[in-house]
Amino acid sequence: MSLLLALFIALYAISAVNKSKVEALKTEFIKIFNYAPKPEAMQPVLVIPPDSGKEEEQMASESSKPASQNTETKATIARKGEGSVLEQIDQGSVLKLPSSLLFENATSDTINQDMMLYIERIAKIIQKLPKRVHINVRGFTDNTPLAKTRFKSHYELAANRAYRVMKVLMQYGVDPNQLSFSSYGSTNPIAPNDSLENRMKNNRVEIFFSTDANDLSKIHSILDEEFNPHKQQE
Repeated sequence: MSLLLALFIALYAISAVNKSKVEALKTEFIKIFNYAPKPEAMQPVLVIPPDSGKEEEQMASESSKPASQNTETKATIARKGEGSVLEQIDQGSVLKLPSSLLFENATSDTINQDMMLYIERIAKIIQKLPKRVHINVRGFTDNTPLAKTRFKSHYELAANRAYRVMKVLMQYGVDPNQLSFSSYGSTNPIAPNDSLENRMKNNRVEIFFSTDANDLSKIHSILDEEFNPHKQQE
């Protein structure tokens, strides 16, 4: 397992965003440490580099109205530990963030304010990584029809969500040259779309870190600086 992956696990474990969610994710983190690297098979439908100006104005227009949902059922699923998952693959590391944590509702691209601190912490770590580490923010949805929303397709909703997260990373100082975003729409589900629980898994944003073996020493020094401050002073 790469040091970058270990860094994000430790980072989230000490995060003060939501202590109850951290506790719920401990089991998932144990699974991650035993995760076997696997090749990345999926190909993005759309890859877009960051661009300020018109895109930001268009996507910052009217917010979608909340869709009617069974909030009690969603809360029950959340208590089961459905949360962020970190995985290591051949090309780098992937941080999976369920849309139910990131966004206001199932058809929204408005980021939940509770998650802003978490994204800010991710941005601060990215800024300390070598500049050749590229970050691709990827949006995914389930296959539920988009009724009464401003989005014409799942690709558009997924693209907007990935774009929003990328813009927040830029807002907190990440170099735009290191960033891009992709839309997969309802393709590449990680679970069958046959239950609310599975649809919540498929509705996600993934932050993909393309790393190089030559960067390991640099990442190791960042790890020491973040979690062993007294060692740096000696």
